Amino acid sequence: MAESSAYGGRGRPWHPEFVEYMEFIVQHPVYSGMPDAYYEPGRIQWEAPSNRSSGQFKDTHGRRAKWWAAKAAEIGVSTASDQWISRVAKTIHPTKLKPCKICGRQLQLRYAYPQERLLQRLRDLRGVPTDFQFDPLEPISDLVLRLDRHCGSTVISQLPSVFSSGLKALNTKPIPRSMPEWIDWLEKHYIPSEPRGVLSPGAMSNAPDRFDGFHCDNLCCRKHADKGRSKENLQTYVTDRRVFEYWSAGDWVAADRLMGLVRTTLSSATCRNGHQGPCAADHIGPISLGFCHRPRFQLLCTPCNSAKSNRMYLSDVLLLKQHEATGETVVSWHSRAVWDLCKDRVGTDEHARRLSKLMRDNRHSLMAALKEVYDANGLTYLASLLELDRANFDVTFTELKATDHLTAYAKLVHSARDTKYAVEQKVRRLRIAFDELSAYFEKRNRNAFVACPTTTHLKRAVDSLSKARSGFSMQEALLAKANAAAKDAQGSLFRASLDSTRAVPASAFAATHAALEAHMNQTGRTLAELWESDRYCREIAEDVD
Repeated sequence: MAESSAYGGRGRPWHPEFVEYMEFIVQHPVYSGMPDAYYEPGRIQWEAPSNRSSGQFKDTHGRRAKWWAAKAAEIGVSTASDQWISRVAKTIHPTKLKPCKICGRQLQLRYAYPQERLLQRLRDLRGVPTDFQFDPLEPISDLVLRLDRHCGSTVISQLPSVFSSGLKALNTKPIPRSMPEWIDWLEKHYIPSEPRGVLSPGAMSNAPDRFDGFHCDNLCCRKHADKGRSKENLQTYVTDRRVFEYWSAGDWVAADRLMGLVRTTLSSATCRNGHQGPCAADHIGPISLGFCHRPRFQLLCTPCNSAKSNRMYLSDVLLLKQHEATGETVVSWHSRAVWDLCKDRVGTDEHARRLSKLMRDNRHSLMAALKEVYDANGLTYLASLLELDRANFDVTFTELKATDHLTAYAKLVHSARDTKYAVEQKVRRLRIAFDELSAYFEKRNRNAFVACPTTTHLKRAVDSLSKARSGFSMQEALLAKANAAAKDAQGSLFRASLDSTRAVPASAFAATHAALEAHMNQTGRTLAELWESDRYCREIAEDVD
């Protein structure tokens, strides 16, 4: 048996239990024929990342990907099906248990562990003592049994409200009544349904990067070991969504208003996936992927909305194409190229996720380009992209309703307004857009890359700003002063810059915008050529709370 110190780095050897598990897996007949199992006698090659560009094992990732495809065919799983490679990894795993590389704690590979939103529902049940200990690493079946022992029938009678979405989604009839029936339902139906946003697996799928198809760090240590999942970085995911919102095209005033109306007027409608509400407004095409912030939403309950996150399903792509066919603009100018080149390739949920990953890198490339403009003191041009004049109109929706789980209305009415609130909306949009743009690249460990770091088009965009700046140097100075000011002073300074900025004609930025759009079109073409790349074809672990 190899010593655990033989594996690991940075002074942190892998846990002995994990090394013993590695040896068990490598020798198990289920994994027979896995390419490049050892990189030297007695030393297991457990990891095969896709970014190896040289060396004897630079093609190991690709060879293992073919092994997983062959294994899928062997057990009857189609590689065109949703999440095929993770389903294969879970199906063939001999024990369905895995120790953590860091602490050695053994956890189930199933979606058995309650996320915070489910724990909170259980904490709120009548009769649960305030000092009752909830452990997110206790399987949900064990936790429910323990609650029953401490609280008795009071808890059983409330379980239908805790698992209401699961009961409906799985069409559970009759509803379990006794504790044995509840445990049977949880084990045989609820946990196997993998309700994302409610339960988490003990380890996320990561084939073919890892020999057994799972991340080395279990749920117990992942947030601490993976800097990209530190509390600070996880909190910035919300910030990321917000910054993309401001640089997306679309009638943001109408979209914001409709989102509010969904919460107050349509929240009781049924979720698109058949679950009971309350429902929230879901952008069919996520704005974090470059789609428009437009007044058109589908209704999803909280767990479904959370599970979708910033990815698309086949149904989303088909719906977006339907809207385009009626003349609607669904995607922002900076993401149109990659969308147009790839949307007709999407025929499965896996393809839709692949396109989501491509568009995620496209948006990262956009932010890099905007940062170039930002650093070149192009604030006045950037302000022109924010569509501030949308705030000059109030909006109302006539005959608002939910139709086929989508927002629908007879007419969207715009009425001119010149109010203090309109000014404050513009000021807030300017302030947050610039703040978030400058903060975007402070986040570390992004799983993204800039497809075209620099092009002649981007250089031309920056150069054209320098030539045009003499025509609006005062406006540029006002915006720069406001942007650099302390938070409590920014409001009045941005407010003072509005009139002068609005006085700059759109023609002043024609050359800059044409060059930047050409840069993003080139970026889209580059990404579209990577449709079959490992980066986009392989499965990437999904985020959990």
